[in-house]
Amino acid sequence: MLPIYDVKSFIGWEGLDKAKERVASLRERVKAAGFTGLHLQIICGSSDLLMRKDLTALGIDSATCYCWIDGTHKRLGDRSQPELTYSEWGELALKVHDACRDAAKSSGMVYFPNVSIGWDNNARYPAHESKRVIRNSNPADFERYSRRIKAWADVNIASPLPKLITINSWNEWTEGSYLEPDSQFGFGYLEAIHKVFGSAGTKR
Repeated sequence: MLPIYDVKSFIGWEGLDKAKERVASLRERVKAAGFTGLHLQIICGSSDLLMRKDLTALGIDSATCYCWIDGTHKRLGDRSQPELTYSEWGELALKVHDACRDAAKSSGMVYFPNVSIGWDNNARYPAHESKRVIRNSNPADFERYSRRIKAWADVNIASPLPKLITINSWNEWTEGSYLEPDSQFGFGYLEAIHKVFGSAGTKR
């Protein structure tokens, strides 16, 4: 599998026709190297997936979103409403996954879901430009939504495809979304992953 992080820029580089040529050339080279084929994935915002019809022509196999902020950023930025808690954010994200699943299917792709840890990108801005954040992110709720996303994948991703779930992220400290141990939760997020996706979580 090869992911393309920003499909908008990939297409916008020299246009759709050139993008199609590059994808076709890449598939040929993969086969020439002795592999059975290439699974090409785009990592995109939900708006790209829901709105761009040229993705069908590009011949992408699957799609995923990088973070739950994709598809929920307008709600998060609405200062007329309270900031979202992690649990509220998770509920919105599950609805976005459903919409993206349907949009991907209409474009001949499979949609793989993700799980996000949090969102606070204020480290990138001066104090007077404070951005809204997700409140009350914690390992227990992360574990709960990881289980729900895992169940979503079991229902919505058919064999023989893997039940691929992206986790955002290992070290996005400037976005408040990281798995690395810290002084607040220690190894809590990594322990949650072990419970859900490790040997204990895979027993049926």
